[in-house]
Amino acid sequence: MSDSSTMNSTVTRIGDILDARGEPPWSETIIDDGRNKVTLIASGPGHSNDAHVHPDFNEWWLVMKGELEWQVGDYPAVRAKVGDIVMSPAGTRHLITTVSDHTSLRLAVSKYGSNHDIKGERGQLTAFPPETSPPNLVHTKLDDIVSSLGPATWS
Repeated sequence: MSDSSTMNSTVTRIGDILDARGEPPWSETIIDDGRNKVTLIASGPGHSNDAHVHPDFNEWWLVMKGELEWQVGDYPAVRAKVGDIVMSPAGTRHLITTVSDHTSLRLAVSKYGSNHDIKGERGQLTAFPPETSPPNLVHTKLDDIVSSLGPATWS
């Protein structure tokens, strides 16, 4: 549950949320403006969300602390670390588990009014589509972007 003083603020201080919320698991919605929803999610080691599907939008996350494993659709599991971005395309089941030995923190970007009511089962594993450079459909590694674009200023 969000504190009304943090939701839709012009500036959100993550450290203040961490201090106020304490030990995981918890989630704090920081933007919910009728179009977008951004949530900060903290999970302890081994904790998973519920496997679910969002049929009408892509959901994506930025890993801010720890390491997490995503099962997205029927693709092989991906392991993401700080700075990595993971996306679940619309209509794909996703399950997220903290695999680090300490708390994980991720920023989730989804659609206003999203829910976890639609469950899904995993099918037979399918290989990722061929890729030659980031970003990729499901997992974009910060290390790959930096090595591809170099240390210079870029966006």
